[in-house]
Amino acid sequence: MSALTDLFTSMANKIRSKTGTATTYTPTEMVSDGIDDVYDAGYADATAPITPSNSSPASMTSGTGYKPTANGYAIQSYSNVTPSDASPVSMSSGDIVKLGSAGYAIASNPASLTPSDSSPAAISSGTIYKAGSAGYAVASQPASKTPSDTSPASVTSGSIVRPSASGYLYATNTNFRYGTVADKSTASEEFSINTGLSSIKKFVMWGYQDTKTRVPVLIYDEDMLGSGYFASATIQTGAVAQKPKVSVGTNPTQYNCSIMSVSGGTVTVKQASSADNIFKTNIQWVAHR
Repeated sequence: MSALTDLFTSMANKIRSKTGTATTYTPTEMVSDGIDDVYDAGYADATAPITPSNSSPASMTSGTGYKPTANGYAIQSYSNVTPSDASPVSMSSGDIVKLGSAGYAIASNPASLTPSDSSPAAISSGTIYKAGSAGYAVASQPASKTPSDTSPASVTSGSIVRPSASGYLYATNTNFRYGTVADKSTASEEFSINTGLSSIKKFVMWGYQDTKTRVPVLIYDEDMLGSGYFASATIQTGAVAQKPKVSVGTNPTQYNCSIMSVSGGTVTVKQASSADNIFKTNIQWVAHR
C-alpha cells in the first residue's frame, strides 16, 4: 500500500470515528461530504435543544452547547416576585423578575398611615400610602371647635370639624329660643315647656285671659340669688299690682302661677289655683341660655 493510500485511509477512518458511521469515502468525497458529516455530528453532539419561555424559563449549564428552538433571550438569572398589598416585595435596579400574579410596580414601599380622629395624619400629594386601619381621607386637617353656650363656634358648610369637648351643634349662632304653648283651661294644671336649649339661664312667660285683661308673668333668672330666682305676679287692670314673690317649687296661690322647676332646657309650670287667674290663650315664652 502506498503512502498516499495510507493517508487517505487514515483520513477516512478519522471521519468515521467522529461521525460514528461506516461510510466509505473517496478522496474527493472526503472533501465534499466527509468534512460536512464531521461538522454536523459535532454540532449535534455539542448542542442541546432549548425553548425560550416566559412562563417556564429553561435553565442552562456552563460549558454546554444549546440550540434554541424559538427566538428569545439568554439571561443570567431572574427572581420570582408576587405582587402584594399587605407585604410589598422589594426589587433592585437591574433585576429581572418573573411575576407570580398581576399587580403594579411602584418606586418605593408605601408609607404606613393609620387613620385617627384625635391626631389625623398628614398626607402628601403623589405619595402612596398603606392604611394601618379602616378610615377616611380628608383634604384638610379637621378644624378644632369648642362647644360653648355663651360663644358658639361657627362652622362652614362642607367643612370637617373636631370638637374639643362634648356639646351640641346649632344651625345659627343664637342663645335664644321662643315659642307658644297650647291653650290651657284648668286651674292648678302643671305642664312642661321644652325650649330646645341645652340649658337655661333666663326664662319669661306671659299670656292674656280671654275675658279679663290680667297679664300673669313668670320670671326665672339663674344669675339672681345664686341658686335661681323664681318670681310670679298678677297684674290686674285698675288695681295695685302685686309684687313679684319668690316661689321655688311651691304651690301657686290664687293669683300667682309658679315655675316649679327648670331642668336642662325644660321648664315646668303650674297655673294659679283660681280659674280666674290661669293662663288661657296666647301663652308665649322666651328663653336664654
